[in-house]
Amino acid sequence: MRLNFALGEDDKYKLTGYIDRLSCTSDGAYHIHDYKTSAYLPSQEQADNDRQLGLYHIGVQKRWPDIKNIKLIWHYLAFDRELVSLRSDEAVAQLITDTTRLIDEIESAQEFPPKETGYCEWCEYPDLCPMRKHFYAVEALPANRYLNEPGVILVNKYAELREKARAIGEEVDKVKEALTEYARRENLTLIKGSGHKVRVKFDEKLRFLGKSEAERQELDEVIVQAGKWPEVSQLDTIALARIVEESLWDKELID
Repeated sequence: MRLNFALGEDDKYKLTGYIDRLSCTSDGAYHIHDYKTSAYLPSQEQADNDRQLGLYHIGVQKRWPDIKNIKLIWHYLAFDRELVSLRSDEAVAQLITDTTRLIDEIESAQEFPPKETGYCEWCEYPDLCPMRKHFYAVEALPANRYLNEPGVILVNKYAELREKARAIGEEVDKVKEALTEYARRENLTLIKGSGHKVRVKFDEKLRFLGKSEAERQELDEVIVQAGKWPEVSQLDTIALARIVEESLWDKELID
């Protein structure tokens, strides 16, 4: 079934979708069916957050506003399994907000960085893509020219040096461990070499619960309730960057 509908009350955000099958039960419930042939079976959480059938839910409600009982059903044929999801009014409203925000973000974009996925293998324009055009250019070269191409030479040298650096790093760690054990055994804090010296320091450090460890939340709450949280907390800029890049907060706050 083809659906043409708009998100929100106006026609600013128009969508078209194709439902694999729409059925109605004797008690008046409507089932939106989607058939999947992939060899991947998602979790229930992923189904509950799926955008595609959530938008179909909105499209059906737009066409028949009196329908209230809608069930989303995925048929994973390779597994002979069904996943079922229901969307609350709050979840539908959030989906509309998130989707319109994403549309605004896409339409206002001025830069279009490439994103490599499995679909790249079917792309007809590898010679224009920053992530693929070097592959396209060198794969057509004969072996002698390929090995002398500047980019190929640099990548091969970089990979060689990275491997050497990894091996050296492992060796350094082994020597540091041996030095530590030697210093502990001989009760030393300074060890002399032929032209260098190594200082070894033994001390005890406090270790607190990590984010994923049991009772960590209780520790956080104790500090918050004592009014000391600002003294020991700091901004997670990596998490903040992800939130801004994916527009996970309100646009006004992000701006």
